[in-house]
Amino acid sequence: MRRTWMLGGVGGMLLVSTLLARPGIVKTRDGQTVAGEVTEQPDQIIVESRGIHTTIDRENLRSITYSDTIEQETRKRLAKLTPYDVAGRVELSQWLFENNAYDLAMNILDDAARIQPRNEDVIAMRRTVQRQMLLQESEQRKHAPVQLAAADNRPPAGAAPGRADAAAPSADGGRVLTPEEINEIKQREWQEGQWQVHVTFHNDVRHKYVAGSGQEPNTFNRLPPAQQAWAILMNGTPEMRKDVVLTNDPPAMATFKKVQQSLIYTGCANCHGGNKAQGNFTLHFPANSDAQTYTNFLILERYQTKVGDRQYSMIDRTQPDASLLLEFALPPDIGQPPHPKAANYKGAVHSKADPRLKQAIDWIGALNPVTPDYSDIDLSARQASERPLVPPPASRPAAPHH
Repeated sequence: MRRTWMLGGVGGMLLVSTLLARPGIVKTRDGQTVAGEVTEQPDQIIVESRGIHTTIDRENLRSITYSDTIEQETRKRLAKLTPYDVAGRVELSQWLFENNAYDLAMNILDDAARIQPRNEDVIAMRRTVQRQMLLQESEQRKHAPVQLAAADNRPPAGAAPGRADAAAPSADGGRVLTPEEINEIKQREWQEGQWQVHVTFHNDVRHKYVAGSGQEPNTFNRLPPAQQAWAILMNGTPEMRKDVVLTNDPPAMATFKKVQQSLIYTGCANCHGGNKAQGNFTLHFPANSDAQTYTNFLILERYQTKVGDRQYSMIDRTQPDASLLLEFALPPDIGQPPHPKAANYKGAVHSKADPRLKQAIDWIGALNPVTPDYSDIDLSARQASERPLVPPPASRPAAPHH
């Protein structure tokens, strides 16, 4: 949910010590940028964002920019614009983007969109800001405390579900995803430009979207269904996104089904399928349905573990060849890190030259570079709970389509 913003306040580039938390942006000497509630202490800076605490040593601190300073400057610049100056608002949003004030930028762009809903500069800037917001959330989750032990996807008692906490299935594999949850994953793994996806629309959602966005109906209606769906997912409301149903697999999930059959099934089913919950890590096999397949994907996506000083992910989107899925598929004397010791396990493949590994690397590399937030899907519950749909899928930039 976008934070409500207030214009006003005092400040500048402040490096003073205070024990009061203030919204701001912290930049470090090693290139990191962290936004949230900032608390200054004598030797360190603590930034809290969405329940995640990041501690920064003062010697690594480059600067702190408090949000009230940016908001005050935004008010001054906005006051100089005429009520219909769309270009000026886009320029202001660009300045806010460069200062990591993404919420403010989106508010300015919303204002610009109300003036000119079809302005291409406004649409492009909105997408840029949305993607960066998703990327920032993904980076914040990476720094969350990891509570997952090696080869263990059962979270500690009382732990909230999230990427660092695996799905916690029961001994029989736990519940599988609902059709609504499967559709959410399809939406989040779909990328711009992949127009071969088939879509159905419910509850007259296209008419509602056009009416709410102010877009010219004829222009929208001339778009292919997949591009109409993309527009609704990127710019529509959460309720609208629920009424956009992908009826086939986006490319990433279609390839996952091949990887599951050729690599995961042959390597994992004997020890981690059905009621064979070795290591408390259980997948659904033989995975003959989308419910089982997409549930397996989510379990693998969430799995993380720490070996030595390094954090590993079963699916590593930034370094596909370092994914545990690949290392654990190798013989234990080759994998780095190796598969945990297990009786009679000699690897799903014999060497790194196996074409099934290349297929898996290519698949992981083709996933969205920004990891979607799946923390709202709780597989430890026996039944799915009602919840709002998360923001639309992030994607790699694509050339504009005319």
